[in-house]
Amino acid sequence: MPQNGEINRKFGIYKTVCCGAEIVINLGATFPDCPNHRKLSTIWKYLVDEKIPAAASLKSQPEPTPDPAIEVHVENRRLFNLAVGRLVLERWEQKHLRGCNVCQGVLNVLVRQTIAIPTKKPPRPFDAA
Repeated sequence: MPQNGEINRKFGIYKTVCCGAEIVINLGATFPDCPNHRKLSTIWKYLVDEKIPAAASLKSQPEPTPDPAIEVHVENRRLFNLAVGRLVLERWEQKHLRGCNVCQGVLNVLVRQTIAIPTKKPPRPFDAA
């Protein structure tokens, strides 16, 4: 099982052994420290594999035709924007999400993440006179 600081060799969802924190991590990315136990050795357990289609293929084909050889999922960025309330999925994505355990799992991880979204503009420093 991979540890923090190691390079990921398999895209998917991983969970810490220490406290169960979950992440989606890309192939070639470095495994981070556990968000709840920073600066300690973290072991990441592999949970879910996912295939992501290219963005261009989704835009050119609004409703994908079923092909058992190719599994099409909702893009992670679209699931993220759905999780933070910035997006309503297209009809085919909604239908897919209802029946896809992989996309439901990714959305569940994203919904449970703490995401800081600024609500006000930061205060401006006063000009010296």
